[in-house]
Amino acid sequence: MRLSIIGSKTRTLSNRQYVPPSVLSNDTLNRLSTISSRDEGCRLLSEVSSEENKLLQYLKEILEERVLLDKQYAQNLQELAAKADRIACLTKTNSMASICHKHLMQWSQRATAIDSSVDQFRCDVLDILLQNLLEQKNDLKKFFEDEKRQYEVEHQKAQNNVTEAEKHYSNAAKTYVAKNNELTKFTASAKIGDDNRITEMKRSVMENQDNVYRAHNEYVLALRNYNFIDEHYIHKISNLVTYHQETQIFLNQSWQNLLEAIANYMNIDSGTSYVNINSSGKLSYIEPQHSYDEMCKIYSKSVLYHLLIHCYFHLDHLLTSEF
Repeated sequence: MRLSIIGSKTRTLSNRQYVPPSVLSNDTLNRLSTISSRDEGCRLLSEVSSEENKLLQYLKEILEERVLLDKQYAQNLQELAAKADRIACLTKTNSMASICHKHLMQWSQRATAIDSSVDQFRCDVLDILLQNLLEQKNDLKKFFEDEKRQYEVEHQKAQNNVTEAEKHYSNAAKTYVAKNNELTKFTASAKIGDDNRITEMKRSVMENQDNVYRAHNEYVLALRNYNFIDEHYIHKISNLVTYHQETQIFLNQSWQNLLEAIANYMNIDSGTSYVNINSSGKLSYIEPQHSYDEMCKIYSKSVLYHLLIHCYFHLDHLLTSEF
């Protein structure tokens, strides 16, 4: 939130009243809605990333369980084929036994193909595609959160400096007013021989006035530093949103590769797959750049999505607007 400097060029101190160094102007109140939208955009990015990470972790658990089941199935099928091999002793006396043995022995070949496919799937999909996607998503989420956390630390420090400077300025001004009132009263009732005391009191008043000017300058500098950090954050959010969007397009392509690999898994049974072939074909029509937008729309519950769009497309306006 950009803070306003009230009367930074000219400031009048009297012995009657002290004007607070800052107030919430209409411009500042209007600015609050913009800041809220910007923070909601950050929150939305973090929420969508967290939900996608949960999905990847859950998908990994399911696929690992599927691999174990297929591995056990291949082992059971191989054991069953070994039992079927006993028919071989009957092939000399029964022609039908020879035919049965030939067909049942294909189970052994199928078990071997399944076992090989499981190992390949574990290596290519679980250990490479899925694991890389998980690491990339975690790295992106960590980068985003670290950048935002760094700003929040800087922002809080600058805000504390403004609070401290304002407090120091207020105390200096009150001390000056009190000393000036004391001088005025004493001068009004002064007697012969009080000249030295009056001179000393005037010197004290001037010193306190200098303290007020220094405190005022420190307060102005603290405000400017705070506003600089705030404007810098607008640039940072712009870069973060752009980086996040471009990276997500790349990661969505990884998602597509992962889904295609899952759809093609176990495509070894006489040229057919355990999944519908048409479902695999539809994957080629996914446009990765739109997938993340759809996720944002879902998790934003409409309102937050528009806040993110507002944050992304109106940053130039924020930078050029007058505060």
